[in-house]
Amino acid sequence: MSDLNSFTRENSLQLSIMSSDVVRSSVSKSPEISLFCSASELPKHNFVLIISEHHQDVGSIGTITVDPKRPLIYATANLTPKIYMEFWGLIMRSAPRIPSIYISIPSLSEFLLEINKASHKRQTFRISDVGWRYPIS
Repeated sequence: MSDLNSFTRENSLQLSIMSSDVVRSSVSKSPEISLFCSASELPKHNFVLIISEHHQDVGSIGTITVDPKRPLIYATANLTPKIYMEFWGLIMRSAPRIPSIYISIPSLSEFLLEINKASHKRQTFRISDVGWRYPIS
């Protein structure tokens, strides 16, 4: 558990999962998990996180983008097939409390400053890792 606690403190944004959907945009594409979240650090923003199954060995696992015209933050994250199926199994269960997902952003302080500046340009940041806390009882 100490690894999760250190993960949540360093360069990570904690998101509370408010609702989730399984989305298949086409029969030729794999389903994705769409999460509608809130973040205590960003109370004026809505947050959408799309989780896809995709094996990726190098580089960031996703991106996070701030919409300059609306209070919307849109993120995508690619999980390996094994981790994706683990998360899929959890999200299909009804949680007794609100689950949390943590996204690690190497430049979290820059990201938070950019949101507070109310800039009129679209900004994109890298996601380097994802973790979660999902209540089971």
